[in-house]
Amino acid sequence: KLEGEAYFDVVHDANNSFLISAGNTQIEVLGTKLNVNAYEDENYVEVVLECGKLLFSPQENSTPLVMAPDERLVYQNGSVNRSNIDPAKYIAWKDGKLVFRGDPMSEVVRRIERWYNVKVEIADKQLEQYVFRATFQDDSLEEVLRLLSMTSPIGYRVIDRKLNNDNYFEKKKVMLFLR
Repeated sequence: KLEGEAYFDVVHDANNSFLISAGNTQIEVLGTKLNVNAYEDENYVEVVLECGKLLFSPQENSTPLVMAPDERLVYQNGSVNRSNIDPAKYIAWKDGKLVFRGDPMSEVVRRIERWYNVKVEIADKQLEQYVFRATFQDDSLEEVLRLLSMTSPIGYRVIDRKLNNDNYFEKKKVMLFLR
């Protein structure tokens, strides 16, 4: 059972199935390399197949879909969206790389939030129209923000964590705005 993101490299074994339960989906791995993204708060399951073959069942007792290498499948709200992709972008995280390839601001924000455990707020909706292409490795949050601001009209402010009344720290916050 998976909640979060994981990369799997599974050797085929005809006597033992390798099953992944993610959300209300099931993935039967038939000897393959794949990435599964299934964060509960994001309400979708994403499967990226690097090589091999797998069976994806959107719900219990449904007819499984066969996935081929270089495919991305997103299951959300009962529907399946399949596309052919370069899996390198989706599995780069396991090698310590944060990769964007024509990603919209919403995706950039989502991935920065997960990567750096911060909360990102977009103050100006106009920023949502921008797309980004970049690769970061071992870069601090501040360095990523500085480099993104060099390639687009983004300004940013980082607000440090604060201790709440319940003695828990809130996440560091990043405000993005149009400059």
